[in-house]
Amino acid sequence: MLSIFLLDSMAIRVYTDSMQKQENQLREPWHTDVCLWLDYYGDLLSLRQREVLTLYFDEDWSLSEIAEHTGLSRQGIHDQIRRGVARLSALERSLELAQRDRLMGELIKTASRQHQSGDDQGLRQSLSAMTKLLGQAVDGRGEHDGTL
Repeated sequence: MLSIFLLDSMAIRVYTDSMQKQENQLREPWHTDVCLWLDYYGDLLSLRQREVLTLYFDEDWSLSEIAEHTGLSRQGIHDQIRRGVARLSALERSLELAQRDRLMGELIKTASRQHQSGDDQGLRQSLSAMTKLLGQAVDGRGEHDGTL
């Protein structure tokens, strides 16, 4: 379970992958999620799926425009999009690259605020959390004991 504690003034926010997974199962992925996942995992899709998803999400083409461009039916394009998004979502659930990138961004913002405000202890904690997150990425572990 990936847990990182972010210190933001007096509030402690806990990010966990299980909460993220539950949220992802309850809603469709956001347009921005799919665009980010395409950047991370697009090369793992078939050429057709990558082309269709890129045209639909990155270039904002309509189903009709994509169908005309690819020679597939609108229903075929819709199916390609549905299957491609499901594949990207599954890759993110298992690899968590986008989630780790977001966490690292939050940690960097928090550390910057702490540095500017002179909060040395908070800054050390944020740097420790960043080190652990980077260690997980290098080690390939998606688990964290929740401590700083």
